[in-house]
Amino acid sequence: MSASSRAWAFFSAGLGVLASASLGLAAEAAPALGVAELRELHVGDRAALSVTLSLPASAAAPLLLTQSVEGEALEVVRGRLMRGDARDPTAQPLVFDVPVSARAPGTSIVRVHALVYLCASQCRAVELEQRLSVVVLPR
Repeated sequence: MSASSRAWAFFSAGLGVLASASLGLAAEAAPALGVAELRELHVGDRAALSVTLSLPASAAAPLLLTQSVEGEALEVVRGRLMRGDARDPTAQPLVFDVPVSARAPGTSIVRVHALVYLCASQCRAVELEQRLSVVVLPR
């Protein structure tokens, strides 16, 4: 297991614990958000960030995925996605392709924020966030 895989496993486990504690959910039912590392990008390249959102089986409620970028090297082509934008909106976990464009050499930080509603006797909003540093190389 690579260092980034171990870090991701630790981070997503921490998110699950936080969500479980705040919602009173069992650890296996906690939502989790993941962003896959991008391959090497050069100025002018277009790519898609693969974002995975795991939800409890009963979570068919609305969700909103919002992406933003810090830095000038990368641009998010589409900043908001909903359940219908997933590769398969009925699958579990949900997988989204977030289109990005490499604009200039340098480093940018992509933030992915998920707002989901988990409902039992009443609905509660749950927010998750992941960050990914992306380096864009000159052509």
